[in-house]
Parts: sequence; structure tokens; C-alpha cells
Amino acid sequence: MSWRRAGLLLPLAVLPILAADLRGAAVQQSSSVPDAVKTDAAGPLSESDARRLFLDYIHDRKNVVRNCLFVGGGRVQSITARGGLATARIRYTLQCITEEISTPPLNRTLVEDFLYRQTDGLWTLLGRAYEVPPSLKGEGKAPAPSPEKPKEMSPLDRDRKALVEVIISWAGLNRRPAGIGESYPGASALGGSSPVLVSAENLGGISALEIPGRGALVLSPEALIQRAALAGKGAWIRFDTLDIGKDSARAEVSIVAPVLPAPAPGGKSTAALSRLAADFSREQNGWVLTRYRQHPAAEGP
Repeated sequence: MSWRRAGLLLPLAVLPILAADLRGAAVQQSSSVPDAVKTDAAGPLSESDARRLFLDYIHDRKNVVRNCLFVGGGRVQSITARGGLATARIRYTLQCITEEISTPPLNRTLVEDFLYRQTDGLWTLLGRAYEVPPSLKGEGKAPAPSPEKPKEMSPLDRDRKALVEVIISWAGLNRRPAGIGESYPGASALGGSSPVLVSAENLGGISALEIPGRGALVLSPEALIQRAALAGKGAWIRFDTLDIGKDSARAEVSIVAPVLPAPAPGGKSTAALSRLAADFSREQNGWVLTRYRQHPAAEGP
């Protein structure tokens, strides 16, 4: 069954689709890089080498969606080179068995970008381009650890990170801020085991969060929508606004889920399950949630 017949039509020029926990393992804040497979040739990455490395990679069950099998394809559509890195866009097909036994398997054709790196004249496949940590996207050999201290966050990004982590801890782990006796509204939609998914919207330079006990994964809106469409479920936290002053801050936060099956062109691709506005005060030990107010979900974008 195709994407269209399944009612899950997605654009084929796919950006990020999946996170590692959909491949049967919990996503950590920094995902590990797949085992590299070397080619026998130096020079530019050829289509044949890109395809061979891809097939070695995709036949490993940990690199595909849970309940899915690679059933064909692997055609290299394009290769883009930049120094010692190359990105190959590859079209392939998975067959996925849904949770409902009576539902027939779905054949899902994907187009994804895979990142390759040349080291000492040999090419290796690092993984899906959107999953490779930025630290491993240097050209040629992996950069040696720098003796210098990592670049510090700007004061504004430090404040953003602290405020976001208060909300994520409350919603994802039920760690209620001081003085708050209620659970986060609508938090059950986020599940209880895999890392909390967070949209990168309005987070500035924040790309990683520290949520001990569960973890959090920051992804683009497109990645979150396509990931959830492929899994058939999923919800994430989106910061609709995040306004920070000298001694006070205000955040408007939604728990969002995709509209499935995919809406007609021009329709809304997401729906807000819950919305709230939270006010914070800067105290000596950091930001403190002073009050919050829940909004009707229908007010969401």
C-alpha cells in the first residue's frame, strides 16, 4: 500500500523523519554514530559505493523503524560533496506492520539524506544526515578535542535553557515547580518512557536540553511532523512565545500532535492538545514559576 492509499501522503523530499527511539532503542541526548563501513576506493564518493554502504547500514535492524523491514530500493538520487563530507539522497522502501493485527502491512517509500565522511582516503557512512551530531560533521578527519573551553552560551540563551527545562521537567517527569500542586495539563500525551520531544521553534540557539531521568530531543517542526506521521502517533512541546526581561519572563506553551491522516493542501498539519501561559520571576537561585493559566486548546495556531 502506498503513502497515498494509506492516507499518509508526505512529500518525498524528506527532511528529518525519525529519532533513534523509533528504531527500538531509547534516544539519548547525544545519539551514537552507527558503525562505519569502509569502501575500497579513495577519491569522490561514487553512486555504487554510496549504495553499497547504504545497504550495509539499512539491513541492520537497529537502523530502521520498529516493526519495519527494508524491502527494496536504495537508488541514489544525488550526491552533494563538501570537502571531506558527502551527502547522498537515497530513495528506498520499508514494509511496516501496524499494531492492529487485522491491518495489512504498509509499504512506505522514503527519500532521506545520508552523510558520508572521507578519512585517510576511505569513505564511511555516518548515518542519517539529521541524526549525526554536529561535532562529527567536520571535514576530513574528525577534529581532535580542543584544549580550549567550549564557547559559552549567551546570557539570553542561558535564560532560555533554564526556563525551558523548568517546563519540560514539569511536563515530562511531573517534577512540579515549587508551589505548584498540579500535574502539567495534557502531559499524558507525551508518553512516559522515551525522551520528551521539543520543537526548536522560538528556542534561539538552544539545541540540547538537560533533563535527567528521561532526556529531551529538540527537533525541527518538519522533523516532528514526519516522524509522528511515520509512527502513526506522537506529541511534542512547542514554545509559542518565550519573552524574557530583566527580572521576569513569560512563556506560552502548547502540547502539539500532528493531524493524521495528512490534511489536504492548505489544511493545518498540527493541533494543540493543551495550552498554557506561564509567568516567571528571576530569583537569586534562578527562575521561579510564579503563576500559570491554562488556555483552551482551540486557541492554538
